[in-house]
Amino acid sequence: MLIKANVSFAGDIVMRKGEERELETSVALSDLLRCGYVSEVKKAVEVNDGKHSNARKRKTEPEN
Repeated sequence: MLIKANVSFAGDIVMRKGEERELETSVALSDLLRCGYVSEVKKAVEVNDGKHSNARKRKTEPEN
């Protein structure tokens, strides 16, 4: 689970305020979530609507 620290804390898990980390579910993580020390970060889903692309079009040379 991707989490973000709302405050700095130390114990079984040590994090600074604003730090994000991927952690496995555990009793310590459940306690941190319940008391508000950390919050779950929802992963954004990128939508490709086909209108915009970062790829550059290459110029093709005519074949002889």
